[in-house]
Amino acid sequence: MILALAILLVLQRVTPTPRIWLYLEVFYLMFAAAGLIWLIDLLIRISKAVQPWRIEKILSFAILLVFIGIFTNVLIGRQQNPVEIDRDRSPEAYVADYLADHLKPEDTLVATGPVDI
Repeated sequence: MILALAILLVLQRVTPTPRIWLYLEVFYLMFAAAGLIWLIDLLIRISKAVQPWRIEKILSFAILLVFIGIFTNVLIGRQQNPVEIDRDRSPEAYVADYLADHLKPEDTLVATGPVDI
């Protein structure tokens, strides 16, 4: 994948922006998770304190705990977002209010392509 990406960057002569690398994020996270599981499995097998048939149960429980922790963190973070509280206003209305308060007549706005607002 990385070799193909390097060849495409040279042939197309584009600037490597984050959206070019975005498709690799899934593979990166997958390999990172596999590496962490391998490391935990290796440490458990080296310690010899746990019977071999219980290793799978311990790893399954550890994965479940990590998932619950991440899910809880995301859930709490979304409940505390002040923009989500006032759902009758659109994001554009928030932007317009912010710009009206902070812009001076001589200021200029520059909008980039992928940003809808």
